[in-house]
Amino acid sequence: MKDIATLIGENNHEGKNLVMKMDIEGGEYSALRALPTKVLLQFSQLTVEAHHLEDLLFDAERHFFIRECLEKILEHMHCVYMHGNNCGPVFERNNVRIPTTLELSFIRKDMAKNFEKADRLQADLDRPNNPERKEIDLHGLWKQSARTHAGQKTANGVTHPL
Repeated sequence: MKDIATLIGENNHEGKNLVMKMDIEGGEYSALRALPTKVLLQFSQLTVEAHHLEDLLFDAERHFFIRECLEKILEHMHCVYMHGNNCGPVFERNNVRIPTTLELSFIRKDMAKNFEKADRLQADLDRPNNPERKEIDLHGLWKQSARTHAGQKTANGVTHPL
């Protein structure tokens, strides 16, 4: 097994605008934490299936671990897409509802010309992962977190969407 930096070097991909899709069933946070910022910045786009998000509501230690990983991305990238995977449940605590899994897409800030923030990060083309279950409406998730955190900024100045 090789780390991403080694693979980028072996394949002569340094300095190129790479795209990463990460879906490692809960291992994404450890992978993101271990990913050096220098390597992260080689990706112009990043798509992550973020699992176990109920930990943001019910497990303080995991909450800060997940948040640290997402803040690492948000320091250098804009979140441009968010879709709730409806294969799992939606959890609620203190009027904040969050699905157990989100599909998130990011674009590097220096690649996003005329970027405008939006409340709705879903697309009309989205389809439920499980067609027998109701689609998860995430429109309020962005607003809930802004209300919940009352505009708090992280240590690096990034307002976290979750």
